Amino acid sequence: MKIILICIDTLSSKHLGCYGWHRDTSPNIDKFAKSSIIFDNAYANNNATHPSFTTILTGRHPLSHEIIAHQGKIKLKKNIQNIAQILRDNGFKTVAFDNMYRWFKRGFDEYNYPAFKNKFWYGTSPSYTVVGATQLTNRIIKWLKNYNKKNNTNSNDLFLFIHYWDPHFPYLPPKKYRNIFYKGNKKDKNNNSMAPVKEFIGWFVLNIWISSKITDIEWVKAQYDSEIKYLDDNLGRLFEAFKKYDFYDDSLIIFTSDHGEIMDKHGVYFMHFLLLDDTIKVPLIVRIGNKYRNKRISALVQHSDIVPTILEWAGIDTDQIMDGKSFLPLIKGNISKIHDQIVTLEHTALSKRALITPKWKFITTINDKYLRGTPFSELYDRENDIEESNNLIEKYPEVVKTLQDKLNELSENIWRKAKLNNDPQKIQEQAIQEISGYKFVIRLFGRMLYSPPRH
Repeated sequence: MKIILICIDTLSSKHLGCYGWHRDTSPNIDKFAKSSIIFDNAYANNNATHPSFTTILTGRHPLSHEIIAHQGKIKLKKNIQNIAQILRDNGFKTVAFDNMYRWFKRGFDEYNYPAFKNKFWYGTSPSYTVVGATQLTNRIIKWLKNYNKKNNTNSNDLFLFIHYWDPHFPYLPPKKYRNIFYKGNKKDKNNNSMAPVKEFIGWFVLNIWISSKITDIEWVKAQYDSEIKYLDDNLGRLFEAFKKYDFYDDSLIIFTSDHGEIMDKHGVYFMHFLLLDDTIKVPLIVRIGNKYRNKRISALVQHSDIVPTILEWAGIDTDQIMDGKSFLPLIKGNISKIHDQIVTLEHTALSKRALITPKWKFITTINDKYLRGTPFSELYDRENDIEESNNLIEKYPEVVKTLQDKLNELSENIWRKAKLNNDPQKIQEQAIQEISGYKFVIRLFGRMLYSPPRH
């Protein structure tokens, strides 16, 4: 039995062909999706890397595992097992290609950390500028080949976790990709579309890799899509290697991302702030051998559902707390939904929380100290306003009251189920202060300065 979990950093579902994007960014992902199940309403339970990956690997909500901010001081408790630990205890060989280190290393027999060898840099910031998709894919294919030689893969249980860092900012794909989706003049003096970006609070970070001479915002957007195309070309190589070395037809393969990215919406540019769909609606594509090919599911699902699904597919019981539910019954057509609503958080740049239902998305602020020009509360009609451009918070006060009460109830249920005394998002103010301050920027800038060029 082989289980492969592929997670892409900062990949928005809306920028993939199989989710309706107008550019040809993802032919290999789209081909994979045609032989798989596509979930059209999959959501991250948090909009930042460390919380999202912790949820993806534990099946627990951020309000349960308490990792509610990226680069915060809180560590995952030792009694919370991740999927690698559970599978290893049940006889699986567990292997990761990852860069986060910390508690993400737990449970892996092999944890490949293809970044700096100098431990001074280990874990200080995401190393997305260190190892591009080409280098990472080369290493994975080499590993697959060696594993195939040493093992009868049909009789060995294996869990393989793969984390790609493209297309996380800075959007700097290899040179041959940089103009495939852009044909204009990026420094046209008559184009002022970058002016609002340069007024954005995050410009001091973006300006590290986006030249002040760039005037056309479409050039930056095109670079994000070019990063996806670069990633997709390498995923094509990876999928072919899976087929060649017998890791494809009989495997459970789950493909997702930790969060998406906002290009230009609500005054945010080229970052994963806010709880809009651009940021928290993620691709989720699941391949179960050759079964259930080219199937689409519209029901609400979330990151915390991934681990319960893996465990059900593997036939493994655990006494670990799980906040998600297996989506295998959805795939098999036994039921039409597993959630009536989903709770998701933002606690890195802002302090917000959202409730998502099939009809509505309600967003509210937990700590208004971090509003930064954003509305205190928002209400969007998910059926009729897919771009989330019309805030209906004043129009439907009764709906808002109902959703606010439900959000409070569900949130409290999550942290009380984990036997916590307080709501983690309300007591971890230090995390948002740290990530919002210069400490993170210095680390990010230092990592970029010491990063070798990709090719």
